[in-house]
Amino acid sequence: MPLKLGTVSIKFMIDNQAATVQVSNTLVIIFAVITVSVILAFYALRSIGVYTLAKRKGLKFAAMAWIPLLWLYVACRVVEDTLVFGISMKKCALWFGLVFAIGGALSFTYDFIKWYPIIGYYMQGGTVTLVNAGAMIGLETGSNFINPFPSTASPIMVGIYIVSNVFSLLVLVITIAMYINLFKRYWPQHYILAAVFSFLGLFGPFVFAIRKKEPIKYSDYLRSRYGNMYYGGPYGNPYYGRNPDPNAPKPPETPFSEFAERGEKDPGDPFSEFDDDKKE
Repeated sequence: MPLKLGTVSIKFMIDNQAATVQVSNTLVIIFAVITVSVILAFYALRSIGVYTLAKRKGLKFAAMAWIPLLWLYVACRVVEDTLVFGISMKKCALWFGLVFAIGGALSFTYDFIKWYPIIGYYMQGGTVTLVNAGAMIGLETGSNFINPFPSTASPIMVGIYIVSNVFSLLVLVITIAMYINLFKRYWPQHYILAAVFSFLGLFGPFVFAIRKKEPIKYSDYLRSRYGNMYYGGPYGNPYYGRNPDPNAPKPPETPFSEFAERGEKDPGDPFSEFDDDKKE
């Protein structure tokens, strides 16, 4: 089929009157190039980040981080010793990966069936109109448009749409759990912020930024930063404060050693004098 770009227009309402604006093909091409470039850049950053973390952990299947629907399994195995809903991530990784792969495949299938014919129609010289009707955006195509796939209203497409949404909800919970545990291990100072931005689509840059960080247990991080507050006083505590003082006083060997005479280590029980009264 010959490649001949068609026309893209936008129809909207102004004062209850329909208006149509035609979009130049140059703008369509620029938008498409920018969109594809951003997607590929984020894909590369995510793959490099997850692959590097898996490689440093010694996982033999680290290269799976480059496979679109399988990278989540690798990311879960990177933090396999953390707990999700009381179960180790290592035990959940395979099931999480399967749910993620199935959900992604269903979503891709639905989007492909919905958009591929329209894009192909435009690239063969057809006219595509985006219709803005309030909060909804619809599509209009010319009379020459032929859709080789079932309509989005067909029972098959409705079934795929419903099942894919169910899996998308499960994938949402799984990815959030993975984001939190991953950044809690490699960037505990800002793990909530990193998880939120990853949920918004910026996981690639964030995981790329932590790819060379050393893993740390979150409990150890809390001790190193809040040791004096949550894990006891300064006596001999290696986690006391942000900059532990090596000359910090040592804890007394006995609770009353401060009352001992010079040269003595244990002054004994200061209340021993009352023992005789008790005996009598």
